[in-house]
Amino acid sequence: MSRVIVDSCGWLAYFSDEGHADKFAPHIEGDDAVVVPAIVEYEVYRWALRDLGEDRALQYAAVLSRGVAAPVTAEAARRAAELGHQHTLAACDAMILAIAEHIGVPLVPPVSRVKCAVTDRVPVRGAGQPTGSHTSGRT
Repeated sequence: MSRVIVDSCGWLAYFSDEGHADKFAPHIEGDDAVVVPAIVEYEVYRWALRDLGEDRALQYAAVLSRGVAAPVTAEAARRAAELGHQHTLAACDAMILAIAEHIGVPLVPPVSRVKCAVTDRVPVRGAGQPTGSHTSGRT
């Protein structure tokens, strides 16, 4: 079983059943051990709370909690600052990338969306990059 981080945009595509959700479903529903950085949980929960309400946000949080938690460490925070500065990344994107790099876990490359363009232009050091009606995650 391999470990993988699904970026926030992947979770949002998966939960909203967007046309490209099928690119993320194999990682979320398959045999991969999905690592969920705290910042991913923050972004997904915030989006669901704002757009869908508390009940749906809590359902999504329950699915995310099935993954392997990845806390923000001081080292990852410093690396995120470096990545953000070097590549002009938003704080959350830089943090997710830094955590993937820090723990050596591949970050699932996002499909072509502006918010998700980070892994298309910034490689994750020390981690390979896999390719690759959704309201529930792995069991």
